[in-house]
Amino acid sequence: MKHTHLAILLLAGTLNAAAQTPIGGTVVYTMTTTYNFEPTGNDEWDAYARTLPTEGKFEKVLYFTAEASLYDVSSLEKEATSGLQEKTEFFASYGKPPKPALKSLYIDYQEESKVSLQEFMTREFLVESPLDNKGWKLDPTRKKIGEYV
Repeated sequence: MKHTHLAILLLAGTLNAAAQTPIGGTVVYTMTTTYNFEPTGNDEWDAYARTLPTEGKFEKVLYFTAEASLYDVSSLEKEATSGLQEKTEFFASYGKPPKPALKSLYIDYQEESKVSLQEFMTREFLVESPLDNKGWKLDPTRKKIGEYV
């Protein structure tokens, strides 16, 4: 009986310690983009397009805690981007309207704000905005809509 009480006390202490462990960590992932350059009929351009890489790999990092999170382009990617890779990205976006590229995003959950660093047409902009709180929550009830539950 003493062993049972001791085991319960140890288990309760372990669960209590686990509940107080701060939530946080780092997530690193790789995004792969495939480039498909179609032949244009211009032999010189088509020969050049064949020398370009067919895919690009981009490493992204997410640092997070219970209070805040930071999404960032990895520093390894910044160092490893070659001139040929930059040319490939340029030709892949040729003829398309410019759009902002997200460089990093910081979210402060306590202040309910977010700050993003975006690059647009070779310039960097710091954009501050309030955090959008969605008006939904998980609910265990089920509803039948049409033939779906």
